[in-house]
Amino acid sequence: MLDDRQKDALRRWYSRPEIIDEARSLSRQERWEDLEEHVQMTALMPLSRIEQLPDYLLGEDGKPLLPNNASPMSDVEEWQDAIEVGWEVMERELGVSQEHLHRSIAQRQGDGWDAFLKDVERRKQERGRQ
Repeated sequence: MLDDRQKDALRRWYSRPEIIDEARSLSRQERWEDLEEHVQMTALMPLSRIEQLPDYLLGEDGKPLLPNNASPMSDVEEWQDAIEVGWEVMERELGVSQEHLHRSIAQRQGDGWDAFLKDVERRKQERGRQ
């Protein structure tokens, strides 16, 4: 689990303009799957470039505050904590929660399935008329 210092550093990381601006753009376009990928993966990938980390993500010893780089391949629990922090920031900055995102994705998938079934029925009826 991440401690308070690590979570504060991640809040600062996720609050950077390049992360927020991209998230805002994806949200406005209702590209929910892309927003989820942005928060849960794309924003965290640079944490593996230790030599490029800002000072607030380094301890006094110069080592990363997140020794596993918030990667699901290294530590799933740490990664899940990092994602929670990311969504906390997204909700604060954009007003978009992870729950809202999941409802929007489910709605789109439901709408897509309904449209598919209607199209199948329409094609059946057209074949029946021929």
